[in-house]
Amino acid sequence: MTAHRPTIAVTRHAIAAGHYLAATAGFDILQAGGNAIDAGVAAGIALGVVQSDLVNCAGVAPILLYLADKREVVTIAGLGPWPKALDPELFQRTLRGERVGAGALSPMVMTGLVFAGANRPGTPGRGVATGEALVDLNLSGLELAVLSACESGLGDVADGEGTFGLQRALHLAGTRDVVASLWKVPDRPTAALMALFYHNLWQKDLPPVEALRQAQLEIYRHPAQIPELAAGFRGKFVEVPGSAEEVVKPGPGGKAHPRLWAAFTLSGPGR
Repeated sequence: MTAHRPTIAVTRHAIAAGHYLAATAGFDILQAGGNAIDAGVAAGIALGVVQSDLVNCAGVAPILLYLADKREVVTIAGLGPWPKALDPELFQRTLRGERVGAGALSPMVMTGLVFAGANRPGTPGRGVATGEALVDLNLSGLELAVLSACESGLGDVADGEGTFGLQRALHLAGTRDVVASLWKVPDRPTAALMALFYHNLWQKDLPPVEALRQAQLEIYRHPAQIPELAAGFRGKFVEVPGSAEEVVKPGPGGKAHPRLWAAFTLSGPGR
């Protein structure tokens, strides 16, 4: 890859960020005596404010550190250590957004699940299960998989092939039904929706597709029940700034905005 920016030499410290105000925040921390991690956190928080449409505090933001005494570069990231021999060109996109390299040959490597301990080198399999790895499993006995995280139903789109994501990987492995989300979903309404969904599924013995439908209708019609339902499902919540459902204006007649309940879809027969 060819660099298009001039090389910059510094004598004390430097910081780069996607927005000049974020870079300023990090630089001020360094000037005040903070270390690189302090500066990275400050810049990340600032980015969540000035570029809230692109960044949030719950995202994975790798921090690169150069240890002068050891003459080596280390990373701190929610996904764990980066492969030493990783070739960035394997995951490049064309100007039109099309993937080339490994990402084009096997789009399933671009999606997956990250489990607890993924940031520890000693974790078996590094705690990451890619979509490509899931496809090789025999999940024919799995009747329902629920992916309640944000944008879990998205993935790379290939012309004539559809979407390559977790839903597709689980279905190819044999999973009958998969519930996933299409956009960033607020935490508390999601917990409320899932509480109703599982109640309909286990207590009322409804088919998955009808259990989800009735749960979504209940949230849509009675948004005032969201706090109580959420508290019963997961307990106390700490909302990511800017993601709370309070910032979403109610729909006509006081009904819940679609953002709070409509993100989840079910693929499969749903019976």
